[in-house]
Amino acid sequence: MWIVLLSIVGSYALCVLLLHWLYGVGKLQSVPPTRILLITNNNQKHIEWVLRSIFFRSNLRGTNIRTTIVDKSSTDDTIKIVERLSHKHPLEIHQFSPTTPLEEVMLQYPKDATIFQVNRID
Repeated sequence: MWIVLLSIVGSYALCVLLLHWLYGVGKLQSVPPTRILLITNNNQKHIEWVLRSIFFRSNLRGTNIRTTIVDKSSTDDTIKIVERLSHKHPLEIHQFSPTTPLEEVMLQYPKDATIFQVNRID
């Protein structure tokens, strides 16, 4: 009797997982990705946490995102950390000169992008 009960529960769980997976795959293919721009400058202490939080949240909600890191010539390990994470997550990395105005840089990106500026808190 236990074997029959476990097989019924196991079949139900397998069907639920299959339906959730199929729903998620269909949802990701039909919705255009959300564009996120992260503006950074010497943020090695925070950038990994911020990126992992963004990707965790998008995976949890089942949303497709495109993340672009706009770096203002960091002198610390910010770019190395982002490059390491880019092997695991879809990331684009763009660097610009510290003398370039931020408004000029923002003209290169879509208007519908969500923009975050990661500030240092020391």
